Amino acid sequence: MITKVRIAPLEKWCEIAKSPKGTTLERASRIVGMEVEIYTESLGPHPKHGDDSVKTWIITEESKRRIFEAAGKRVPAASYKFCEHMLEMD
Repeated sequence: MITKVRIAPLEKWCEIAKSPKGTTLERASRIVGMEVEIYTESLGPHPKHGDDSVKTWIITEESKRRIFEAAGKRVPAASYKFCEHMLEMD
């Protein structure tokens, strides 16, 4: 199942989300408020947090393309996860 969510303001992002390799806060700010689609069944822990309580979801290929292009970055071939800190969820 797919659901739509928005990218949260930078103030809500965790430090790991704010500083991915090759990204500046200026680039990151370009995606704030954008709508993305996540696969709800992809819910899992965030491997970099070292804490299984931090949730992540895989975003759809179309959402990945739009997000990376908006941030001025090359779109990765692999699936991409966003942690709960980056998403405004109801």
